[in-house]
This record gives sequence, C-alpha cells and structure tokens, in this order.
Amino acid sequence: MNFFRTMIKNTIARSVSEIFSRLGSAVFWVLVARSLGASGLGTLAFVLSLFALFSNLSFLGMDAVLIRDVAQKKSKAPCYFGHMLVFGLVSGIVFMILMIGIAFLLGTAGKNLMSVVIMAGALLPASIFQWSRAILFAYEKVKYIAVARAAENLFKVSVGLWVLMQGYGIFTVVCVVALSKLVGALVAIGFAVNKGAAPDFHLNVALIKYFSKLVPQFSLISVFNSLFWSMTVILLTTFQGEAQAGIFSAAYKIVDVCLSFAFAYGQALFPVASRISVSDPGTFRLLCHKSIKYTTLLTIAISIGTLLVADKIIFLLYGLELASAVPVLRILIWILVPFAIVPVLAYALVSSHLQRHDLFANISASIVLFAANIILVPRFNAIGAAFALLIGCTVFMLIEFFWVSKKLFKIKISLKHFKLFIAVFFMSLSIFIFRNLNILLTIGIGVVTYAIFLKMTNTITIYELRLLRK
Repeated sequence: MNFFRTMIKNTIARSVSEIFSRLGSAVFWVLVARSLGASGLGTLAFVLSLFALFSNLSFLGMDAVLIRDVAQKKSKAPCYFGHMLVFGLVSGIVFMILMIGIAFLLGTAGKNLMSVVIMAGALLPASIFQWSRAILFAYEKVKYIAVARAAENLFKVSVGLWVLMQGYGIFTVVCVVALSKLVGALVAIGFAVNKGAAPDFHLNVALIKYFSKLVPQFSLISVFNSLFWSMTVILLTTFQGEAQAGIFSAAYKIVDVCLSFAFAYGQALFPVASRISVSDPGTFRLLCHKSIKYTTLLTIAISIGTLLVADKIIFLLYGLELASAVPVLRILIWILVPFAIVPVLAYALVSSHLQRHDLFANISASIVLFAANIILVPRFNAIGAAFALLIGCTVFMLIEFFWVSKKLFKIKISLKHFKLFIAVFFMSLSIFIFRNLNILLTIGIGVVTYAIFLKMTNTITIYELRLLRK
C-alpha cells in the first residue's frame, strides 16, 4: 500500500504545482491576448512553440533514463547529475544555434526574430531546470518541483503584468518569459543539491558508454514527442498566420490546464513504476489498470462539461474578441480522453525497458498528425488544426495501448465498462438544464450528478473507495 500512498502524495503535489503553473500561464496568456490582441498572442505562441520544441530536443530524452535509474538506486544521483549538467550545457548551445537557424529559414524577421534569439538563450537555464527536476522526481520529492515552478510563474505573471501595463510590446514580454526560466532553474538546482545530489563532475567512462547506447532510442522519442506537440502551432502559423495561431492557442491553453492532471499523474507514476515493475509485477499491473480507469472517468467528464459551456469559458477569460476560439475549444477538449491514457501506457513501457515500442508510437502519431495538419489546416484554419490534434492523440493512444497489451499485460474492455455512459448522460443533461446559471454552479451540479451516477451504476466500487481512503 506504500506504493499507492507515495504515488498519490506525489500526484497531488505535482497536480497542484501544474494546476497553479498552468493557471498562471493561462492568466499570462489572457493578459497578452487582451493587451496585444490575437496577432500578438499568435507571435508569442509561435516563439514559445519553437522554444518548447528545441528545449525538449536538447534533452535527447535522457531525463527519463536519469529518473528510471536513480529511482532504482539513489546512490547513482551525484554522478548522473554531474554528467547530465555538462551534457545539457553542450546540447543547449547546439540547439540554441539550430533554433535560431530554423526561425530564420521559416522567414522570421525583425522583432520576431529577436524574440526567438532571446528564447533560444533560455535553453541553457531550461536545461538546468530539467535535470534538477529529474533528480527530484527520482527522489520522489515532487513538492520541491512545485516550489520551483511556482517561483518561475510568479515572476512571469507579476513582471509580465507590469510590462504590459506599461505599454511594452511582444519583445519585452518574451524577455520576461526568458528570465522566468532562469528563476526556476536556480530554485530547482538549489533543492536538488540540498537533497543530496550535489553533482559529481568526475569523468566516468563506463557511464558515458551506457548513455551512448541509450541516446538513439530516447533522443528519437524526445524528437518525435516534441514535434507532436509543437508542429500544429508552427504549421498553423506558417499556413494561416499569427491571428489563426492565436485563436488556436487561446483554446489550447485552457485544455493545457486540464492536461496537467494527466502529465502530473504519469510523472508521479514513473519512478514508482520503475521501482515495482520487476519487484512486484502484480502491483504494477494493478496500478496501471486503475490508472487507466480513473483518468478515463475524469477526462470524459471534463470534456463533456467543457463542450457544453465552452462559450462561457472563452467569453469569461478572453472576452467577445476571441469568440472564434469557442468551436476550437469544443473540438480540442476531446484530446483529453485519448491522451490522458498515453503517459500511463508510455511510462509502463519505459519502466519495463520497452522504450522502443514507445518510440514507435511517437513516430507513428507524429506522422499521422503532420498529414492531418497538411490536409486540414489550409482548408479549415484553427478548427482544422484542432481536428488534426484530436486525430493524432487518438492514434497515439491506440498504438501505446496495443504494445502494452501485447508486451506487458492484457487491458480488458468488457460491457460493464459502458455503464460509465449512463453517468455521462445524466451529467450532460444536468449541465444542459442548468447551463444559464453561474458557470461555477453549473459545473458543480454536473460534478455531483456524475459522482452520484458513478456510484449508483457501481462504476466506482466500494473496494475502490476504500482503497482511495487508505
């Protein structure tokens, strides 16, 4: 039971961190949208999408190796940390140059190009944050990651609000975002060192050989995963301009807050799964099965609720000026349902040293997403981009599901699982009936109705409630 308790504690800490972090980011994006309009929002989305892409690429996926190996044996932490920091410095410089070069090739010029240059420089502190974060994950000290993220977002939102109120433009806003990365990095590395992972920079040839064997698979996972999440905004900006990218990003930032639950749960699961995948296979399978069930129950409810009140959410956050984001949000919210399962399945594979199958899923999903964007974006703008991402996430989940079922354990789907849709129906009906009330009251009624019918249909069992209470 300690495995469950540890994982739930870390999930709560990570979820709270991610919720506040993404809410802080959402507030920041709302401020940018209201101050600089859809065009300014689109420019920022383009710059940050490039940054996210090259930031993830610069790690070459080796943060997963650090988490997995150090979770299994804590004494490896100083040596791993020291080597990864040096690796991150070299890799960060290489990808900083590549990021600027790609922006130039895409035709970026003027202040937009300067914004890209500034964010490219932020790859170095982002690298320090990532390796420190990986160490803290391996130690299962997630609350310290929460503090570091909070410091980063507090700086970004408070200083960002000030520069927007002073009338500064998008270039100054980007500088604030870049500096916030440095704040987060300093706090995170301080915690990592304090918890016993002072980096050891002595050269370890055996460790370097070990890393070199793993780099190809993990780096390709990182490359295609980064492409998967970044290409939609980049292609939308290229084909349809900053305004359409801004409309898409306004809706996506709301979905991103919801996605934080899935990412938080998956990341809390990873070090625990790494420890028990060999020592306690029965608990490992149970953990994965219950994780899939609960994330599905949660995301279906969120998706239905958002679908029905999307207009209220957009108007409340962005105003009538971004009314075009309402249909985009109604489509985009459904990526939660397939994608919430993906981290659970992916980390199950990586924990069991089956990362090559996770790589196959990343490559396949990225190819499908690229094709869907090429077909849909030129014709349907931001709505086409939302449909493309939904298609890509669904393919991603199906492939991960296939490999876990084939290589690790069978994931059975029976008729009793469809009782869930009784609860979904009555929740949807209650939200529709009370949709004209205050949005928080409407959501509250929907949540209570959903919970009641989950219990009445025995979708959530007495045993599961007892397990959660423990």
